[in-house]
Amino acid sequence: MSNFVRLLNGSVDISTVNVENVQRLFREAWQLDADESAIEVDMDAAKDLWRNKIRRYRKKALEKLDAEYMMALETSADTTDIVARKQALRDAPAHADITNATTPAELAAFQPIEDFTIVK
Repeated sequence: MSNFVRLLNGSVDISTVNVENVQRLFREAWQLDADESAIEVDMDAAKDLWRNKIRRYRKKALEKLDAEYMMALETSADTTDIVARKQALRDAPAHADITNATTPAELAAFQPIEDFTIVK
C-alpha cells in the first residue's frame, strides 16, 4: 500500500524515502533532497511557517498584556515593562534568531511568547 505525502516540490510515497531526520513540526516545508532519496526541510519555507505561527499564537499573549496595561493605567502604575513586552511580541516574527537559524531545531528553539511553547 502506498502512502503519499505532499511536499513543496511534488509528492512522494513515504515508504520509498528516508524520513529519519525530519521534524513533523515543519511538515509544510518538507521537500525531496537533491538525489530524491530523503525528505528534508526547506529552511526558507520553515522560517515563514514559524513566523506565521508566532503571529497566530502571540494574539492571546498580546490580549493578556493589554489587560495588564489597562489595570496599570487605572492604578497609575508604571507601564514601561508591559509596553516593552508587547513590542517584543510585535517584533518577534522579524527576530534575528529566525533569520539566522540553519536547522529546524534552531528555529523551533526560538520561543518568544512568555509561558507558551509553540509546537503545532
